Amino acid sequence: MRKWVSSPDYKAAIQVIVEARHAAGLTQRQVEERLGKAHHGWLAKIEVGERQMNVLDMIAIARAIGVDERGLFDQLLDRLPAHIDV
Repeated sequence: MRKWVSSPDYKAAIQVIVEARHAAGLTQRQVEERLGKAHHGWLAKIEVGERQMNVLDMIAIARAIGVDERGLFDQLLDRLPAHIDV
């Protein structure tokens, strides 16, 4: 398992995305379609830790879900400790 996958901080980022998607009542496929992803499974791979999500991915996902990306980042920042292991 890659280090970033097992990081509690990275898992918190994934959890924020999953919770926002569920709150919006969207499936992974619906979000992927909104992003114009031809290959389904892109978001699933992020959510299970098979694909690393970068900051631009997180912004695009937030916009596709229909949530304010700043609010999403605020939620994540509230969950992170003062020191982040990178």
